[in-house]
Amino acid sequence: MKKAIIFFLLGIGTGINMTVCTQKAIKSVATRPTGVFSTLKYNEETGDIGGREINIFIGRDGPMVLYQEAAGEPMTPHLVQAEITDDHHISFRIPEENRSILYTGRITLKALYLKSQGDEPQDVCVLPRKKGYWE
Repeated sequence: MKKAIIFFLLGIGTGINMTVCTQKAIKSVATRPTGVFSTLKYNEETGDIGGREINIFIGRDGPMVLYQEAAGEPMTPHLVQAEITDDHHISFRIPEENRSILYTGRITLKALYLKSQGDEPQDVCVLPRKKGYWE
């Protein structure tokens, strides 16, 4: 009987801990700026891949962005340092031939709203938060 009570109490304690952990995890997902944001997709008719994918994560030196674009075929990804503010605004630079393009935006629970500020007309895009294309 004592064993049954101990296991019962242990089960209650575990259930309470799991509930608390789950609630903390849900809260942190709602507020964390890290994740994968992607519009990469495969075109069945042409066999091409198009779009962008951005993976935001934290490294030893702070926030990092793994950026990949595809226009027909996937380009070589860039790994760059990023700046993220407390209100989830992000900025990072992607190097190109003789210049770099500054990207700025806002990270939300559902998407990354991003605009570029290079030599070309301002490019604005919305990348949904989802599983990466390459996963």
